[in-house]
Amino acid sequence: SDLLYGSNEEITNAFTEKFLEVEDMFFDDPSVVVPEELSNAEYYVDSEGVTAYFQQYQVGPYAVGFVSATISDKEMLKFDFS
Repeated sequence: SDLLYGSNEEITNAFTEKFLEVEDMFFDDPSVVVPEELSNAEYYVDSEGVTAYFQQYQVGPYAVGFVSATISDKEMLKFDFS
């Protein structure tokens, strides 16, 4: 919430939508897993926006690596990270 506009629910929904694009990377349904695990995710900021990622085995198998999604919607970002 320090980097993105919106309530916690809106931010969670935005990341959930992004993670649904990589849904084949998850052990279980990402529409359930992401909201439950997002508070345990790690984040970084780069020129693309704010990226949330899960450690290996946290939500998917080791073979897929770190499962990540980036919010780059200029209307949600509080800062220009470019």
